[in-house]
Amino acid sequence: MTRIAVLGSSHVAALKTAWDEMKGDFPRIDVSFLAIGGKKYRKTFLRKDMRFGLPDDMLQDETIMASSRILLDLSQFDHVWNAGVWQVPQSAMNEILLSFNIDGFETTTFKQNMSHTAFESIVQDLVHRVVPGPQWHHWTTPKLWYSSIPRRNAALTSRKRFQTMDLQGHARGWTLVDSRLREAMANVGITHIAQPPDTMTHTGFTQSQYGSDRKLIQTQAQDMAHMNTAFGQRMWQQFLETSALGPLSEDIAKRVQ
Repeated sequence: MTRIAVLGSSHVAALKTAWDEMKGDFPRIDVSFLAIGGKKYRKTFLRKDMRFGLPDDMLQDETIMASSRILLDLSQFDHVWNAGVWQVPQSAMNEILLSFNIDGFETTTFKQNMSHTAFESIVQDLVHRVVPGPQWHHWTTPKLWYSSIPRRNAALTSRKRFQTMDLQGHARGWTLVDSRLREAMANVGITHIAQPPDTMTHTGFTQSQYGSDRKLIQTQAQDMAHMNTAFGQRMWQQFLETSALGPLSEDIAKRVQ
């Protein structure tokens, strides 16, 4: 039996619902999920005995969902997948990519300009802040993976403010960001699970067919950040293919025959 732990924020939901539909094809894979809302997730930590979760006082807080008030002993797993937490903030990066003409990105529709050197410096600083502490570095068992949250829903680009924008720089910028983060994480032994390219538009947004039907509570506007079960299935496929050299290979072969 291969054991996988999936850790993360609300973006784990798409992975959970996808796995619920897929797991019948993988009887020798057992997956445990720990999803904690973004602000609370930042309180989590890895204990010296490899148990991961919220601080003890929060584990006793009954106002927090019971499914979030558990500790996972990560030493008992073959793979640990951190989904949607170790990432460059999308809102901050998009504010740059959708406000500046950056040298080399061939965008000319914005009023402000930024040198490529300045952009690289910003990216490197943000990446440096993302890389987790030494307790997460160079694991052998379990194998450690990460994926960023999905790119924003392409439906967002139908809004008025996007109509006069040249969005090519958005795709180029995120390609560079992903590359720099992937390199930094690889340097500490953490492997990237990339968003499948065929789930994205040529301007670097997630195709709207993968968007969640969820509405934002306060505004009732469409949620442009979260994705659906079909997207979760594509991410699982990406994980299974990327990890094919490990103990999952026989299960992958069975599924793709």
